[in-house]
Amino acid sequence: MKTTIIQIETHDDLVSIREKIEWCTSQRIILVFPKKIKQIPDVLGLRLIQRAATAKGAQIALVTRERILADNAEEVGILVFQSIPLAQRGNWQVSPSKIEVKKSIKGIEAVLEGRDLIAEDLHKHELNPFLRIIFFLLALAALISLAVFILPSAQITVYPIAEEQSITLDISASAKAESINIAGVIPASIQSFTLTLEKTAPSSGISTIGRTPARGEFLVNNLSQNNFVLPIGTVFSVNNETPIRFVSLAESSLSAGATGIIVAAEALSPGEEGNIEAGTAALVEGIYGSMVEAIAADKFTDGSSSILPAPTEEDYLKLQNDSLKELSNSALKNLEQLESENKKVIRETLSVAEILSETRINPVGEPSDSLTLEMKVQFHALFYDPRDVENLMTMILNSNLQKGFHSVGNVSTETIKFVHSLNDETAVWQVNGTRLVVKDWGGDRIQSLIKGKTIPEALAILNAEIPYTKSAVINLRPKFWPRLPLLPNQIHIEEVISQ
Repeated sequence: MKTTIIQIETHDDLVSIREKIEWCTSQRIILVFPKKIKQIPDVLGLRLIQRAATAKGAQIALVTRERILADNAEEVGILVFQSIPLAQRGNWQVSPSKIEVKKSIKGIEAVLEGRDLIAEDLHKHELNPFLRIIFFLLALAALISLAVFILPSAQITVYPIAEEQSITLDISASAKAESINIAGVIPASIQSFTLTLEKTAPSSGISTIGRTPARGEFLVNNLSQNNFVLPIGTVFSVNNETPIRFVSLAESSLSAGATGIIVAAEALSPGEEGNIEAGTAALVEGIYGSMVEAIAADKFTDGSSSILPAPTEEDYLKLQNDSLKELSNSALKNLEQLESENKKVIRETLSVAEILSETRINPVGEPSDSLTLEMKVQFHALFYDPRDVENLMTMILNSNLQKGFHSVGNVSTETIKFVHSLNDETAVWQVNGTRLVVKDWGGDRIQSLIKGKTIPEALAILNAEIPYTKSAVINLRPKFWPRLPLLPNQIHIEEVISQ
């Protein structure tokens, strides 16, 4: 049965919806409401919409997930489906109302009461046997007529020739979209999750650690005309790129203008850098700095160092990159757990939203065979409802459907390639949608042509009227009945596409 799908926009009101219905010529109309509606039609509004459809001789159904709208429709008696495919495949038959049931019950009671009155009247008038036989035959004829018209039913399966209708388009999934747009836009949602990782790598740098301090002697000259004593612990500083400091190991008396006074000293920090050469000039720190001058008497010795592995900044940058790659692979596996039947991820949109924390366990330059990095990273990706893709494809295919054809079955979709991600909120990929379509053959017209026919006659009409891949199959009930029912509504025709 031909079905028209009308997409209701957020700005549509009662008047515009009724105008769209008036343009329809099909017997079934599906109104597809967006996820968010500015003004939800109330019960009165839905009754007016239903009357507009009834005036056209059509039946309407709604596709919506809005609970209030669904409740209003149920009160009016309008069918509600969750998706367009369900609406196309669903049963549109409406059960008789309670009022009709009550009327039927009253009718039965009236018949029973009338039967009793007739029996009483017949008894009073003492009908003769001839009249009794006439009444019996009339009743029998009524029963036979009832059986002829009501009891027989036919289930017919036809196998029409199907053609393929397909389209390829770029679909944009956007977190800003609220509903499906025939321009190729579907709603999407951003979902975030956090992963942590602790990763260790060997150190590639080195660190020099002092073991023993250097020892030696300074030759000190008194530049003043005063006598004074250099106390133990006097600090001598050699002004290299990195100053090296020494302390005197004993007091030294300096007379006015004295030269070449030997002062024993030891490096403050252990290491080979304290082994300064003979003649190296040194400054005296403190109040005696301007009063004396000093040079190394001989080369200082005994300073020793150990070379140990240590992390470098480059080590940590490489470890960070390796950790992010490993976390990204784990994030891809985590996406599979977040997916469901109605929620699919666009894997190409997976990205690092933020590095929440990054802790270096082993400082750069300090001795350590390895370096350890702890990272806590937040990822996010775009998710979409695959039903939206199917519904969008259905809308576009319907708008391009050749006149005189109708669709059968659902739209099958196939992702051809991911095009690009515009930003964190929008992604575009290319999808191919395919479905089968069949030339209209007019169910009501066929029912009228084959009613009351024998099976061979009906098969000849069906095969002549409907181009087929396989001859139609007719099942009568009861099986012994010689002809198809006289009532068209007792003939049920099912369309099956033979693969």
